[in-house]
Amino acid sequence: MGFFANRKAGIYYNRAVAHLLQEDADAAMEELKRVISLRPDHAQAHYNLGLIYQHLGKNEEAIKCYEQATRIMPDYALPYNNIGAMKIESELYEEAIEALKRAVSLKSDFSEALYNLASAYEYVADSTHAAEVCRQLLRIEPEHPYAHKLMSIIEDSQTEVVRG
Repeated sequence: MGFFANRKAGIYYNRAVAHLLQEDADAAMEELKRVISLRPDHAQAHYNLGLIYQHLGKNEEAIKCYEQATRIMPDYALPYNNIGAMKIESELYEEAIEALKRAVSLKSDFSEALYNLASAYEYVADSTHAAEVCRQLLRIEPEHPYAHKLMSIIEDSQTEVVRG
């Protein structure tokens, strides 16, 4: 990859970010595709393209972009979280758990991924792991807006199991 191609990809990427900030998804998508055509190894371009696809409800395309971002940059936690969240929406909870565990292993204080992971565990009725992850989240972010509610649901489900 030559200097000018790298520079051009950088310009396209900056323009894509500007379009995203202006909420112009179509223009941002075109710029990101240009970046990827010049720099197929640009993980952030794949990730941001995934965000656009996810926003547009094109989940399969979004997941492909996120997966490509993780192939390029395996220690990039954000795409794993997004994959996990989308898998939860699709009720593919075991796949969600795997992606979210990877996100948390890469960034242990990633509160959004911790919340999603606790939720995924709760969906598969694994209240032990759900509670453990929720407690980890509350240690990091004691005032998390949804963690207390989720913890209450988990504790209620554990109480019902004990009574049952």
